[in-house]
Amino acid sequence: FSWDHVDTGTALLLRHILAGIGGTVGDFGCGIGVIGARLSETSPNIDRLYAIDACHDAVVATEKNLSEMASFPYQTLWADMGDDLD
Repeated sequence: FSWDHVDTGTALLLRHILAGIGGTVGDFGCGIGVIGARLSETSPNIDRLYAIDACHDAVVATEKNLSEMASFPYQTLWADMGDDLD
């Protein structure tokens, strides 16, 4: 995760997101919502996006960014996906 630029992993995903993605989508480790924003531009068949991050500041940024540009319903969640792992 990078707070001031698109990190290498996100850049790789952005180059390979397919317009055919649809249905319910999860963005785990959503950061500032870059993936959700791109999906909003390229994937009209998304029914709902769940954007999840362990960093509260990231979730707040995602909420702001998606509220301005999402073309589908979404929900942001502040959660650490590894909390319940042993």
